[in-house]
Amino acid sequence: MRFELPSPFVIMMLLLTMLSSCATPAYPIREGYQFEFAASPARSALPLLGPGATVVIKFRRTPELDETQLVRPDGMISMPMIGEVDVNEKTPDEVADALLRAYEGKLIDPEIRVLIQKPANRRVFVGGQVLRGGAVEMPGRMTALEAVMQAGGPDLREACLESVIVVRHEGDKRIGYLVDLDKSLRGEVATPFHLRNNDIVYVPQTTIAKIDQWIDQHINKLFPQFGLFYRTPVGSAEVGFQTTR
Repeated sequence: MRFELPSPFVIMMLLLTMLSSCATPAYPIREGYQFEFAASPARSALPLLGPGATVVIKFRRTPELDETQLVRPDGMISMPMIGEVDVNEKTPDEVADALLRAYEGKLIDPEIRVLIQKPANRRVFVGGQVLRGGAVEMPGRMTALEAVMQAGGPDLREACLESVIVVRHEGDKRIGYLVDLDKSLRGEVATPFHLRNNDIVYVPQTTIAKIDQWIDQHINKLFPQFGLFYRTPVGSAEVGFQTTR
């Protein structure tokens, strides 16, 4: 069987095409995602209710209506006089405001406080170029960098930390946020990206890692003993690629 290797010029063009900055990946953002370059840390850092949380509702003038409830898997609780209330992914203040509106006309000048007695069963998912991908428990506040570290840290040989992607589900939408973790790891000032329940943190590959894989798959497997070296002029300089293992 005879194999014809593409010309050095063709291979060089393929490799140079792949040598783009890892700061602007074309994946894993797909159709249906709203791509943004920064999240609002104020909202992300707030304590939110969700399934498994225990919430305490106190009525100042009518303490007989006080309730301590476990948030159901559907994110609902059931309150006297008004029935079910959706508290999922809401802050205590947002729930208190919703209850004030619901009790309007049923109570005289109600004052309601909502407290979290036990946090929700919260977790995020970390994947890509980390040492131990999978679910990471998030009992309290957690940043994207902390989640990556909980997953064993980045694989420094292949991780593109400038373009970490956080995928967040909001209603029926999926929103992608681009987060630069490289600044923090270099000791530079960076705004922490706070995660929310069920966020997905994806650490992509660097371009160099992708080139190494391409060479291994398309060249080294054809010439495992000898490898090849290609050199081509680029302007006044010369660029070479060694394909041996």
